[in-house]
Amino acid sequence: MGLLDFISNIFKRESSQGTPQGSEPPERPLDSMNFSEELSLVPSCRFLHKQDNIDTTFCIPPDTLDLLLFVDGPHQNYVRGMLVAEPSLISVELPIGEPVSPAPPLGYYPSYRKLSPDERATYLNWLCNVDNPIDIGYVFIFYYGLERILLDYPQKWEKALRMIYRLRQVHHNSSFLAYSHDAITAICLVKKRFDLFEDYIQTTGNIISEAKLAYMAGHDMGLTTRDIILLAPYVGFKNHRYIKQHPIQFERTLHGILESRYKDAKYPLTPKILQEAPLGTGCHFANYSLENRAIDIPDILNHPDVQKDLYDMLIETHNSIKKIPMKQRL
Repeated sequence: MGLLDFISNIFKRESSQGTPQGSEPPERPLDSMNFSEELSLVPSCRFLHKQDNIDTTFCIPPDTLDLLLFVDGPHQNYVRGMLVAEPSLISVELPIGEPVSPAPPLGYYPSYRKLSPDERATYLNWLCNVDNPIDIGYVFIFYYGLERILLDYPQKWEKALRMIYRLRQVHHNSSFLAYSHDAITAICLVKKRFDLFEDYIQTTGNIISEAKLAYMAGHDMGLTTRDIILLAPYVGFKNHRYIKQHPIQFERTLHGILESRYKDAKYPLTPKILQEAPLGTGCHFANYSLENRAIDIPDILNHPDVQKDLYDMLIETHNSIKKIPMKQRL
């Protein structure tokens, strides 16, 4: 899914008047303070799952139930025949067994249809409280559906986004965190909801992604010394000896070089850099049934000036520390 048609405008600063014209404001701000806020869990909703003429009931909270994709049954919200490979689709006609604890681990690319009866029951039971720890394969099945909703269900995408924030707080699998980071980035950019993206990147700490760099360039935000040090491997700087042995001195020396070169303690990223940066595939979706699983965004670190500037400053910092007698180094 390329974004060539609006790359030139995608990161422009939004009007100070707030929500972009033509879009509805969010139900409530999705700022960093609300990422940890639990979604409403009352009252519980129920759906019936038939097995050998026996009704099995799972009490799934309405905010979770509303984000599930059903191909049949009383909660059907998907037209049979479409998206046949969608891995999160729930069919009430498939048999279920008994929930198993601990949950049997799932392999790569799980789907609801391919689960065994007991695994389906385990998954449905987990949906009653998605904050409970479980094998990450079950989380991915639910998450696949959230990605689908982000892209194909315009009335629910913000609810899906909020649920992804919630899942990220309790399920810390590195693959899940990477994919969900990309999904959050992609949907905020596609929807041009830079307010949500700005709130989100404040929670990412030391994570420096291509999307975050592009956002910073579009908003005239600079790279700090710590940002530059984190980016060192990506601009060709491989000698991390003094970064590891003398981190405080390395950062202080780099700070001085920044101020000397740019009269500021930050390296300037500008909209001009954003416009000139080549496109790179910066965001990937996990849902393997999506027709387009990648979104192209400007690759700031492949801008020749940025790459050279950062590399040169790191080399200068390294050589400056090298000249200091060992006993005088911090």
